[in-house]
Amino acid sequence: MKSGFIGVFEEIVREFDELGSLISAVEIMSDAKLYNHYLKKYKALEPVALLVKKSDALKTDVQDYKLMLETEADPEQKALIQNQIVETEEQIEKLILEAKEQFGKNKLLERQNVSIEITTKNDNEFVQFIKELILDFLKQHKADIEIKKDETSSVSIDAEGNGIYEILKLISGKAKKIQFGDEGIANIVVLKNIECNNEINENDLMIQTTRSSGAGGQHINKTDSAVRVTHIPTGIVAECQEERSQTQNKEKAIERLKEKIAQINQEKCKKNEENQRNSLKTKLFGNTPSVIFDFDENKVFETAHKLEYKLKDIIGGKLDIIFNDINE
Repeated sequence: MKSGFIGVFEEIVREFDELGSLISAVEIMSDAKLYNHYLKKYKALEPVALLVKKSDALKTDVQDYKLMLETEADPEQKALIQNQIVETEEQIEKLILEAKEQFGKNKLLERQNVSIEITTKNDNEFVQFIKELILDFLKQHKADIEIKKDETSSVSIDAEGNGIYEILKLISGKAKKIQFGDEGIANIVVLKNIECNNEINENDLMIQTTRSSGAGGQHINKTDSAVRVTHIPTGIVAECQEERSQTQNKEKAIERLKEKIAQINQEKCKKNEENQRNSLKTKLFGNTPSVIFDFDENKVFETAHKLEYKLKDIIGGKLDIIFNDINE
């Protein structure tokens, strides 16, 4: 599996090409709503995909130049080819840098980790309906899915995928169902999880040794065995001088540093969740639902932007249509 931007860019180009084929298909072009849906996704990927495609073409040119270099005998021609290779590789670097910048501007391309909670006090069927709707949406976005809890009145899902929070947050809040004249209520809580990475890169550590000090009499080592470790990116510091060996003190100091970073990250994640839950209180406990599913009228209403859809246009997880209409 390819890591980093290489794998991400390859996936973007693949999806871009697939969408290009779809919007060229007669059956898609004949359905205006479906065509616009795919066209907007195509346009969203286009700035990054075209830059990556151009860089890939230049990479092929570099390979061709290198083959020419192997067979060329004339020194002047070899120098010209070598210069061409250097210039082309510089162009590739600029294109990739620009692609990364474009990627960073588009939240729908960002890999997002979310936690989703669906609960109700009076309509278990509604919870299961919303669960299937969201699962269909996540599958369409090729998200990694983990169902943490699946009870009749309470569902919890963790997922990771491109741009999924940007879309799911539009239905986060109180959801209302109207069916046979009766109303049902379910709460949808969508939280964006921040990355709490406890891994430590040794290149990010500044290690200093000093002479042990303090109580201890003859047991205090008089050599420079005490160790102070600083995590440069965060400025977090940990120390150890209890052991007689500098190596042992270093190991203990690094372990203490890891514990400190883990604790800080845990508190950061907890605060992030608290802030998001507080910001959702109005949507969850206010009088106006975020979304209304009216089965009697076969309609769906997104209330914040006063958008209305046919139920069939949303069922199957096609929640992108709401995002696209808001962001036209």
